[in-house]
Amino acid sequence: MSGTATTTILVVEDDPIIRIDIEQTLEHAGYTVHVASDGLEAIYMARQRNPDLIVIDLGLPRLDGVETTRWIQEELRIPVIALTGRPARYAAKVIKAGATSCLYKPFHPNELAHAIATTLAPALPQVSPQD
Repeated sequence: MSGTATTTILVVEDDPIIRIDIEQTLEHAGYTVHVASDGLEAIYMARQRNPDLIVIDLGLPRLDGVETTRWIQEELRIPVIALTGRPARYAAKVIKAGATSCLYKPFHPNELAHAIATTLAPALPQVSPQD
């Protein structure tokens, strides 16, 4: 994983051990990281910090990850990578709500790195065939 200090990621996770682990991994990779521990705090932080990407757990207190993702996509349109230890139907719900991908816990840091790189990669320029 390699980011830049100008790339900001909001990590939304209610389990403090997992949250700290993801935060430290991303900071070590060079990203600027902000954290939130529930869906309502995530919305507040997204408004205040305007991150480039959000990594969000689905099983959050106060407002779950699916509803938080839906709200973020409707208002802020920030890319979201979801994390879950729940059955596949929850992944389908968060993708429908606007997440770009969903990783299943436990995941390897390289899986998260790949998902972040894929999500943040600039769109390839459209090349039209020459006559």
